[in-house]
Amino acid sequence: MLNRISCLVAGGLTLLSSLAATTAHAEKLFLNESGWEIWQGDTIVEGCTIEKEFNDGTYVLMGFDSQTSESYIQMFNDDFEDVEDGVNYPVRIDIDGARYNGEAYGSNDGEYVGFEIAQNDLGFLLDLANKNTLTLTDSSGDSYSLSLAGTRNALGGMMACFEDFVSQ
Repeated sequence: MLNRISCLVAGGLTLLSSLAATTAHAEKLFLNESGWEIWQGDTIVEGCTIEKEFNDGTYVLMGFDSQTSESYIQMFNDDFEDVEDGVNYPVRIDIDGARYNGEAYGSNDGEYVGFEIAQNDLGFLLDLANKNTLTLTDSSGDSYSLSLAGTRNALGGMMACFEDFVSQ
């Protein structure tokens, strides 16, 4: 099953990175899958994202940017009040023992407070799809953990969303 998922994700990323959207699309809910909403349009990104609000108020968006060939996670929560807009924060990313280094790009417009982390490592997206817990640790040692339950099915739904998006 893991090899099938790896092939699906790798093939989907190849497809996504080779496609350029040529028409305007309206933002719409494409699918609900395993507790995640899959959105299609060009308001947030050109294509599709998976989104979920967690019990602690954290709102998470995940996706793939076909322009930069990067996977990304955006996280917003009022408790992230110390995040400064436009500041890069070094972070350690742990996905059930798979470790990545990265930078969290701060966003604070007074209404939404959070950050975005982008990775161009295919293993990162595969780990998000196939593992259980994402833990981010900042340079001061503060950590935040997030359940990845349902992410595999949601990312599979996102691939179907992209196929539909580019066929329009």
